[in-house]
Amino acid sequence: MIEAALYDLLNEAIKVEKLLSGNEVDEYFTRTATFDNRFNKSGNAFSFGSGSTSCLFYTCDLAGESAGGTALVSLVNLLQRGTCNFRHLPVSWHFAPNLDLSSNLALTGFRKMLKELKPQLVCTMNATRQDGEPGVRFFTRNPLPNRHSSLIRAMFEKSGVALDGRLTDPIMGAGFKVLKTAQEPLLVELSPACQFFRPELDTNAEFQAADQVYLLMAANLVVVDSLLKCDITIA
Repeated sequence: MIEAALYDLLNEAIKVEKLLSGNEVDEYFTRTATFDNRFNKSGNAFSFGSGSTSCLFYTCDLAGESAGGTALVSLVNLLQRGTCNFRHLPVSWHFAPNLDLSSNLALTGFRKMLKELKPQLVCTMNATRQDGEPGVRFFTRNPLPNRHSSLIRAMFEKSGVALDGRLTDPIMGAGFKVLKTAQEPLLVELSPACQFFRPELDTNAEFQAADQVYLLMAANLVVVDSLLKCDITIA
C-alpha cells in the first residue's frame, strides 16, 4: 500500500510551483471547513475521517513561505478527492497549521486539543532556508521499525538530501535521533503511548518547492504506516 500512496503524493507534489504563505494556508483550511462538510473544525484543528488511529499534523510556520503548511494543503487535497491509495486507511486525520506554542496561553490551547483528539501520533514538519546544501534530520519519540526508517532515509538520499551526520541512532541509523523529554519539552504534553515525529529539512534557493512538499508529506505518511503495521517493501 505505502508505495502506491507515495506515488499519489508524488503526483500531487509535482503540481506545486511555489510554497504558500502562512496566511494562504490558514485561508485554505478555513475555506475547506466552510465548504466541505466532511471536515470539522474544533479550536485550531481541522479533522477528516473517523478511523481508529488518530494522527495530528501541525506546523509552526507563522510568517513567510511555509513548506510544512503547503504539504498539509497537498495532503488534504488528496483526501478530499478520495481517489488516493490512503483515503480508506483506518485513520482520523487532524491538521493544525501555523500553531504558535510560544506562550502559556497557546500551550493551554494545545493541551486542550490533545485531550480532545487523543492522538496516537503527532507529526510536526519544518523546512528552513540555509546557505549550504540541503540536509535533513529526523526526531522521534520511539524508534521506527527498520523497514520504515530505511524507506525514509532512501527517499531523501535519492533526492540528493544529505542526512545529518551528527545524528546516528543505534537502531534507526544515520540522520535519526530518539528524543528525551529534556530535549523536547513538548513530549510532556503527550500521552506516554503517543509517537512523535519531526523531520527538519534544510533547503536552499535551488531546492524546488515540489521536492520540499513531497519529502515532508512522504516522511510523515511512512510514519503513519508504521503505526498501522502495514507491510512495506523498498524498491
